[in-house]
Amino acid sequence: VQVPRDMGYCVTCRKARPLRSKHCKYCGVCVIGFDHHCAFVNKCCGAENHRQFFFTFSIIVFCHLTFYQVGLFHLLGDLDGAASFPWLGAGRVWRATALYGEHPWLVTMVCFHFLNLLWQGLLWWFHIYCISVNLTTNEVVNWQRFAYLNRNFKPRQRLVE
Repeated sequence: VQVPRDMGYCVTCRKARPLRSKHCKYCGVCVIGFDHHCAFVNKCCGAENHRQFFFTFSIIVFCHLTFYQVGLFHLLGDLDGAASFPWLGAGRVWRATALYGEHPWLVTMVCFHFLNLLWQGLLWWFHIYCISVNLTTNEVVNWQRFAYLNRNFKPRQRLVE
């Protein structure tokens, strides 16, 4: 099979494929601009749908942040109407622990959204970084496999994985 200079070759599909594309072992197809395979929606994220993925993911992170803030301010409002945090006063610490008895679901949901906000927020910032440096998640994780990400890269050399 004759492969053009600016193309790679997929041994699974037995077709020429553009650079920065990858064969997804879960979907069974080559994805142009492959970023990652999302297990939550069981679909690949690539050049065609990365914008929609990032927009949806941003909304999810924003919703976790909003629910966390609203729940936290509601719980803080139950601390005698104080606008400060519960650990600033010794009496308020005991009052904050008593909130779980009064609002167990709200305290549980605030903790749930906080924990989700931690890892999803970090993942969101990671994608902001990838977008800003024009790299995919696949390229960041597997940078040593790609010739164009190595320092010894010469633009005219044939790029085959």
